[in-house]
Amino acid sequence: MICKKSILNYLNIVIPKIVSIRELLTYAFLLGLSAYVFLLVFQPFGTYNFENAYKFSLLSGYGAILSIAYALISIVLRKKRGTVAIELFRIFLVFLLSSFLNFVYHGWFINQAPLQWNNLPYIGCYTLSLYSPIAAIYFLLRVDRRHSNHEKDNPSMESLSISRL
Repeated sequence: MICKKSILNYLNIVIPKIVSIRELLTYAFLLGLSAYVFLLVFQPFGTYNFENAYKFSLLSGYGAILSIAYALISIVLRKKRGTVAIELFRIFLVFLLSSFLNFVYHGWFINQAPLQWNNLPYIGCYTLSLYSPIAAIYFLLRVDRRHSNHEKDNPSMESLSISRL
């Protein structure tokens, strides 16, 4: 019972909401860029064997998909109170949407063939293994921001200026 209570308390911890479009687009861009760099550096899932003149351009589509999925889900969840549970829910929804979009992208643009629905679980596993380290870093950064009084001190990200050190 105590463990359940502490988990529920943790899930209800308030974290700063994404308060501006600029912040949302920054997160989306950085997540997409992280996925693209991950694919470029490690070349998982046989991408090192993939021979195409536009290989790096085609791989950038997966980063764009993550950016688009994150932005869409964040827009849908923008009215929700910022809690750890909502952030975990956001990550889960981004995973689901990006898995489906990766499946469509892989079938239509990479393979240039009709969609084969039996490949969806495989693409889902690939998406999970690619996006889970990125999502873990994102989650830790978002939850760590709760220690600062970000939303109370800075009601809008656009009012911030970069100070020189």
